[in-house]
Amino acid sequence: SFQKNFLGGDPIYDTLEPYRLVGGLAMRNGTDIFLAILGNDGSTLEGSTFIGGTENDGVIEKYMPLTKNYGDQFRGEVNLDGEDNIYVASNTSSTDFLIKNGPQTVYGGDVNDGVIMKFNSNLSDLIWSTYIGGSGMDALFSVKVDTKGNVFAAGGSNSIDFPVTDGTHKTEKPDAIDVDGVVVKISNDGSEIVKGTYVGTPNYDQVYFLELDSSDRVYLLGHTQGNYLVTEGVYSNPNSGQFIHKLGNDLDSTYFSTVIGSGSGSPDFSPTAFLVNECENIFISGWGGALNHPGYGYIGGSTFNLPITDNAFQSQTDGTDFYLTVLLQDAKKLLYGTYFGEMNGKGEHVDGGTSRFDKKGIVYQSVCGGCGGSSGFPTWPPDVWSRTNNSTNCNNAAFKFDLASLIAKFETDTEDFTNRGIRKGCYPLPLVFLNESLGGENYLWEFGEGTITDQEDSITITYENPGSYPVLLTATDINTCVRVSKASGVITVHDYSFSIMPDDSICYGESITLGADGGVKYDWKPKNSLQNANTSTPVASPDTTTIYAVEIEDVNGCKGEDSLEIKVIPEIVAGFEYEKEYNCSDTPVLKFTNTSENAGRFLWDFGDGNVSEEFEPTHQYESSDSLQSFNIILTAGESFCSNVLSLHTTSVKTFVPNFISPNGDGKNDVFEITVADEIELYIYNRYGKEVFRSESYQNNWQAGDLASGVYFYEIILDDKNTRCNGWLQVMR
Repeated sequence: SFQKNFLGGDPIYDTLEPYRLVGGLAMRNGTDIFLAILGNDGSTLEGSTFIGGTENDGVIEKYMPLTKNYGDQFRGEVNLDGEDNIYVASNTSSTDFLIKNGPQTVYGGDVNDGVIMKFNSNLSDLIWSTYIGGSGMDALFSVKVDTKGNVFAAGGSNSIDFPVTDGTHKTEKPDAIDVDGVVVKISNDGSEIVKGTYVGTPNYDQVYFLELDSSDRVYLLGHTQGNYLVTEGVYSNPNSGQFIHKLGNDLDSTYFSTVIGSGSGSPDFSPTAFLVNECENIFISGWGGALNHPGYGYIGGSTFNLPITDNAFQSQTDGTDFYLTVLLQDAKKLLYGTYFGEMNGKGEHVDGGTSRFDKKGIVYQSVCGGCGGSSGFPTWPPDVWSRTNNSTNCNNAAFKFDLASLIAKFETDTEDFTNRGIRKGCYPLPLVFLNESLGGENYLWEFGEGTITDQEDSITITYENPGSYPVLLTATDINTCVRVSKASGVITVHDYSFSIMPDDSICYGESITLGADGGVKYDWKPKNSLQNANTSTPVASPDTTTIYAVEIEDVNGCKGEDSLEIKVIPEIVAGFEYEKEYNCSDTPVLKFTNTSENAGRFLWDFGDGNVSEEFEPTHQYESSDSLQSFNIILTAGESFCSNVLSLHTTSVKTFVPNFISPNGDGKNDVFEITVADEIELYIYNRYGKEVFRSESYQNNWQAGDLASGVYFYEIILDDKNTRCNGWLQVMR
């Protein structure tokens, strides 16, 4: 360490002299400036040192001319050059502050002087240091190093003899009493104040931040209560209390200057971070509100009525929030403005610390937030380190806010948001395109199928046809140096060709092989009447008409569904009955009764070469003296299905003899009636007396002991409706 010992200064008491408190704190041992270098992950102390004299260093007491905002007591800045040398801008009350190789070796006077110092990269050596100030009160708040190694510092002064140089912006103090902004340019070896100038109006002005662009031109951000110069062609909010001023590297020429704010005639917020990026857009972070109330000894102001843009992250304020804004190159236009903070009047603020933008326009802002023990300071995302204030009053908070990065990015998903990142599928393919761009004010989507839209939010596109579709999202934002960013991708929509056999029919009790094609996976339903339901050709055995649905998936994962109907012809039952209508001299006539079920067509085969398609035909076999046998076949059918029933029948021509000679010679001994079926026989004598009866005549009557003579017969045939009567001669 360059300086291992704490030298301190006059005590700052909270009881005897409360007006001297620094940010509400008593410093009983006085103060020194302290510097520390932490390792990349914060776990190691790589270097540290005190720097200061025997009076207080690094603080400005409250109620002094330069402490216009709460926390100004602590302002200062640390910066690095390309070789990691360390530069510090601050202030001191020590007349014996160590000055090494500096151009101003003597304390200028009054309560504070500004100091600038350069350390080596590990704080083991002070390369140079110098006072910067006049006979009044001076402080330096910001320090930068240009590409040639010149060191620039800026701050505030009420010294009429601040070290200014000829030919610069203002060589005379604008006002002999109030504070003005000051800027100095020092050689890299610290030996010379190359340039020095005042900036401001006859009223209060002070520079809080200094920035350099890629051409080493100087930008200043500060406060004003005067009629600060507004150059032509710039964005401004007239009568506002924050000024931006761009000077040449030699502090001799003005490129532009303007004022921004609410137009209240006085400062609105305390600046905490300032950036000029690669394309010379201007970024500002600051806070305003209750703690800057004049009743507390400060300049006042709030975040009410500060200019915001339509795309503001937070469009409402309680007056005591942060304000973030971006201006186009040379302050030509307001690009962005937003509030940020808790909306309950708790008063987030900064206790004098300088926060930073990186060159991409992301601010890393340290905050004193949650005052009063509140946990309402906005935190996001849900998994941040802590979302609660675990103290009873203010606590440290931090936010990282991107004001200028531009990265076009999109993602895809299905309409039910279950397949994030999907880039291919089967037609028709509906996709949700999610705009996940970082930054961007305007967007242009091109989806490759003819749709072009400037819609900012997510959009659903349906690809109706197979093909390869290039997608391009163009994001534009003039806030950024990139200004245009593009994201592209390709959506592949697969073709597919599924086929399924046509509807078909089967007879009851039969099976059928179903068929589908075009896939590598099949799933048929219903499964209860199927064998191998996961093949392309399952065997179906339905009992009733059934619709079979199949889900088919091809090699690309495309899925399709189709169905077919297998009509089941109901079970056909062939059935018939018949009656014989007899006569006494010929073959009987058959009359059929059709008892078939579920049939609509019929074919009768009577066994004698004759057929019929009538529903209930009649049939008479040809006359025959001998008994004939026939198979009657009925084929009952519906569509292509049929069932067969076969019944046996006999037929013969009815013949009744009128003579028998029962003498035992074996000729005509028996009354033998030719008939196909069973009969009843009754024999009567000529007096009408019944002499024989048989209800099931077996052709066995030989007249018994009846005498020769004439007898009469009555034959009742099987149908009971036909009676044959005649006479019979018995001769012995």
